[in-house]
Amino acid sequence: MIKFSIKSASLFTLIICIIAVLFSMSASIFFKYSPCPLCTMTRYGFIILIIIASLTLYNKKIFSLLVLAAFCLFILTFYHLGVENHWFASPAICHAKLAQTMEEIMNNTDNDCAKVGWKIFGLSSTLYSLAAAAILFWINSIVFFAKYVQVYDRGIKDKS
Repeated sequence: MIKFSIKSASLFTLIICIIAVLFSMSASIFFKYSPCPLCTMTRYGFIILIIIASLTLYNKKIFSLLVLAAFCLFILTFYHLGVENHWFASPAICHAKLAQTMEEIMNNTDNDCAKVGWKIFGLSSTLYSLAAAAILFWINSIVFFAKYVQVYDRGIKDKS
């Protein structure tokens, strides 16, 4: 059985997030893929997780912040997948860019969040982001609650 500690869960999160950011950045740089605003927000979410996971390696007390950030990233990627599959309405930010005229805004279809930008093995890249975010949230929350139960159990034993 695999046992995760706060340090190993943080390190795992750090590695997965670095891979995700490098993969998305390479798609932008080498394949000229222009990310939609939700893709960009997801990228920032992974970067935030990198920062928090790095800090958690040195200060275990902020591990709960890592769990919260992983949950927020999971929600964001689920929403993005929902927009791509037309489960949810596309937010206004997905239809507009900083443009000079209203005509330029209305004719901009390059970065529509409802369109699948690119696929890997027939699956949307957003689905891979969702899977990564779900795994990160799942592992970190299991470690968090396992540590919380240990502390709680020790407190009950100390009182009796």
